[in-house]
Amino acid sequence: LDLEAWASSGLPITFSSSDSNVASVNGSALTIKAAGAVKLVAASINPGYSLSQRQQDVVIRKKPQTITFLPLESRKFGDAPFQVSANSTSGLPVTFTSLTPGVVRTEGQWVTIVGNGVAEIVASQPGNANWEPAESIHRSFLVADAGKMHELVGTTLNGGPNHSGVIFSMNSDG
Repeated sequence: LDLEAWASSGLPITFSSSDSNVASVNGSALTIKAAGAVKLVAASINPGYSLSQRQQDVVIRKKPQTITFLPLESRKFGDAPFQVSANSTSGLPVTFTSLTPGVVRTEGQWVTIVGNGVAEIVASQPGNANWEPAESIHRSFLVADAGKMHELVGTTLNGGPNHSGVIFSMNSDG
């Protein structure tokens, strides 16, 4: 940004910033570096007269950001762990959380299927000193049963230690 100011004397104006970590000034060029509050000062020194200056309080707000997280495809129970990805307009890292830990679990960008049903994963980015938190994006997908057949074929009431439990017999294709 270019700063502009004029002195009635016609003498040059110098600009300064109260916090160069937030906004720095080089000549009349203002460079915004971070969110925060800063005083910008325009001054003119007229020899033989007192210093003439004006200051302006400026608040530099955090930037908004968004997340891009594409829909997820259906899976089957028993599928290998897979990676998910999302991007934030800030370039800051996106985190993933499972809202259905009985169906899928997340660790970093990896998703592990632990059951069948509807899985829901949330992509989020909390922001930092210069970026607002992004609105979280929810993605749901179906995790189908692997199609295995399990058949209960018999029971007995006198099983286990001391003949006090129930034992089930089962046929399974997986």
